[in-house]
Amino acid sequence: MQLKPPKILKIKMKTNSEFDKNKTIKIYLSPTDRGFACSINKENSKNMTVNEFEMVNTIAHGLIYLATNEPDSAFSMGLSALRKDKKKTLSQKPKDNRNNIINFFDYYNK
Repeated sequence: MQLKPPKILKIKMKTNSEFDKNKTIKIYLSPTDRGFACSINKENSKNMTVNEFEMVNTIAHGLIYLATNEPDSAFSMGLSALRKDKKKTLSQKPKDNRNNIINFFDYYNK
C-alpha cells in the first residue's frame, strides 16, 4: 500500500506587519569561509499549537534541507524571486512624462 502525501494548501505569505512575533521559527543564514551556515531557532515555538508547529517546523527544515543539499537550486530560486520582486516594483513606479528620474524614497516608503 502506497501512502499519498498530504494535500498542501498554498497560502499567500503575510507581510511583516501580519506576523505574530510570539509564534515564530527563525532560520538563520550566515556567510562563512567555506560558503554559508544555517540554523533554526525554535525559541518562540512554545506559543504555537501542535498543528502550527508541525507546519512551520516542516517548512523550515525543508528550506534548510534545500539550502544545504542543493545550494545551487536554492540560489537560482532566490535569483528568480528577486527578479520577480524587481519586476513588480518597476511596474509600480510612478510615471513622469517630464523626465526619467525615479525617486527611490517612494519605493523605500512603501
